[in-house]
Amino acid sequence: MSLLETLLAAGLVAAFLPVIAMGLTLLVGAPLSERRCQQSANAQAVALLIVAAGLCISHVAGDSPARELRLPALLEFHGYQWTPVFLLDRLSLAYVLLVALIYPVVVRFSIPAFHREPGAQRYWFLVSLLALALWLVSLAGNIDVLFVGWELVGVCSVSLIAFFRANPRSTQNSLRTLVYYRICDAGMLFAVVLIHHDLASADFLQFGPGASAASATAIGLLILFSSLAKSAQLPMSPWLHRAMEGPAASSAIFYGALSVHLGPWLLLRTEPLWGEQFVVRAACAIVGVSTAVYGSLVGRTRSDAKTAIAYATMSQLGVMYVEVALGLHEIALAHLWAHAGLRTWQFLRSSSLIQDFQANPLVGADVKLRLRSGVGSALGGSRWERRVYLAAVRQFWLDALQWRMFARPLLSALAGVQWLEARIVGAGEPTATDKARGGLAGFVVGLLLAASIWFLREPLALSAVWLAFGAWTVVRGLGRSGAGLPLLALVGGAAGAVALYAPDMPQWALALCLLIGSGVAPAHLWLESLRRSLGRADYAIVLVAQPFVALLHGFVHAHPTALEPHTLEVLQVLFVGAAVLQAGLGLVRSEPERVLGAILQSQSALVLAGAAAGEHGWDAARTMLVSLMGCGAVLLAITLELRRRFGALSANSQQGLAERAPALHRLFGVCGWLCVGLPGGVAFFAEDLLFHALVEHSVAATAGFIVAAAFNALAFYRLYLGLFGGPERATQDVDPKATERWKLALLTAAVLVLLLFGFAPALLLPHA
Repeated sequence: MSLLETLLAAGLVAAFLPVIAMGLTLLVGAPLSERRCQQSANAQAVALLIVAAGLCISHVAGDSPARELRLPALLEFHGYQWTPVFLLDRLSLAYVLLVALIYPVVVRFSIPAFHREPGAQRYWFLVSLLALALWLVSLAGNIDVLFVGWELVGVCSVSLIAFFRANPRSTQNSLRTLVYYRICDAGMLFAVVLIHHDLASADFLQFGPGASAASATAIGLLILFSSLAKSAQLPMSPWLHRAMEGPAASSAIFYGALSVHLGPWLLLRTEPLWGEQFVVRAACAIVGVSTAVYGSLVGRTRSDAKTAIAYATMSQLGVMYVEVALGLHEIALAHLWAHAGLRTWQFLRSSSLIQDFQANPLVGADVKLRLRSGVGSALGGSRWERRVYLAAVRQFWLDALQWRMFARPLLSALAGVQWLEARIVGAGEPTATDKARGGLAGFVVGLLLAASIWFLREPLALSAVWLAFGAWTVVRGLGRSGAGLPLLALVGGAAGAVALYAPDMPQWALALCLLIGSGVAPAHLWLESLRRSLGRADYAIVLVAQPFVALLHGFVHAHPTALEPHTLEVLQVLFVGAAVLQAGLGLVRSEPERVLGAILQSQSALVLAGAAAGEHGWDAARTMLVSLMGCGAVLLAITLELRRRFGALSANSQQGLAERAPALHRLFGVCGWLCVGLPGGVAFFAEDLLFHALVEHSVAATAGFIVAAAFNALAFYRLYLGLFGGPERATQDVDPKATERWKLALLTAAVLVLLLFGFAPALLLPHA
């Protein structure tokens, strides 16, 4: 290993170690002292600075313009490899040096700012994780590694916006920011899939004009779209002023210096691929010019320092987009460096700006805070000046337009679907006094029946156990108040049994029986009827054990040629459509169990889509299933425990349980992010494998898969903020008995195992 490769590896280790130390101690409930956290962050900052200096010297002294460090593949799957590749060239070195110079300044500024601040270790962990994420983005040698860092930057950003979680406005703005991030990250994910599918290699050194014009244009437009949210470019800019709710130090590192400049940097990194496409360059220039004008006008009407600086940052980023579009790469890179340094200083000083003007004798008492923009003279009259000023004060109604044209119609349609469900199935919930027949023994019987469906291969035995599981749901539900015979559930179970018994029926009838038996929309209504009749713990068996996925698995194993290829393609699209609908319903449901149920049913439909994509798809679906079952069990167990302790819960109003149940809060947050595909979890690699399996069969199904994944992340974060965000309520616990230590230990062990599989996904694919 050369000196340069040694330095690259040392930088990665130096970035990882503090994150792992602080993260694990937080997760297991043994937080480090404030001094230890500060020392860890200081050590990380100094180490990254030293490594960056060494990389700079080695690169300048070397004779190669670009060097790669290729680590062993984390995952090998039917010819597809997920290999960490790191690249050091002029562009990556420039951003690495920027991170290494600015990060120590932010750390030093944060030490007195967060002295004895509640949640200080959470802040230091997120800032250290951000440094790691930026290091990964800067040194990424292929699009896969870059996407990992890209996603981690987004999670750190929204988490720090909601750092003061007792403030409802902070949590609401954090959710709004995540909406913009996930919309644009969907574009990034689609670009990743197309790069793997249409190009010979995903390595940046292999990018060039060799791709077809159509592929290069499509990928370039997707990359441009994916960069808009991080850099707050139109039309994805309304989140930036909301992000000012976070601490000043995080605002400096995110929205002044590093995170917000990732958009131009991403365009510079991928420019060899799309640089010859006029459409992409024109779109980039239009976005940059419009954002520069918009940010300049709106920023001049802001009354607070941080927001004014944020809009000035947005405007300058628009100029950088224009520079990239014109091919002025060196000027854009120099502009990025100078602008990042200036905005870091301004954001860090913003808290003292008013004091400087009012109390600092060096400034003078007669200085007036007044801006003369010259807009009136440019527009040629006070009438136009007044109109433009009023429009800029209202941010040109961009927020209102997006709400009225996109968000409100979507949420209204989903609310209408939920109302229709309630009309057909009923809207009741089991009460705390409802008792299921059979007690604990009956619960164990249901668990064994659901699990046994996975291990049976003969159609007769499989259908018998399937019907026995259906009978168990009926018996368990009959003793509950207001729960009658679940007729819809009986129809769904019978449809699955018919498919097992009669595989030679016409293709349309066979597909219909499988759709109904699998419980995908609109046949998910029989699952909703089960929710009404079963208790919450019993319904958790249905969600976690996934007997309907086991049914399809058993059918395909018993009758591998019963479904024709075109029928499988139709099933894929229908399964993915059902996943999108279920994920969307998670955005409007209020009961925590129902929100989690929507997320798990959505992921179940994605697993079914993968299972319909052939042998490779089913192998990928099994990996997704491990994440679904493991994370689903932990999340549902935590939710049931919260309901036991605190009574009625709702995702629509902030409950403020973070301080009253800190251990459950930490476990729920980590497991939830792993469940919806955050890097470091099994679902991240499982979704990647499913994308590559689906894109071979249907681009429409792949696009729907990406939309469902984005909706699932939003549904989870909305639930997380609803349960744990907001001020702590002074209500008395329904059950004051704290969570037993053995339960916390078991849940913590489950989350650690999921993390282990996330860092070593090959353990789940021994035959790949």
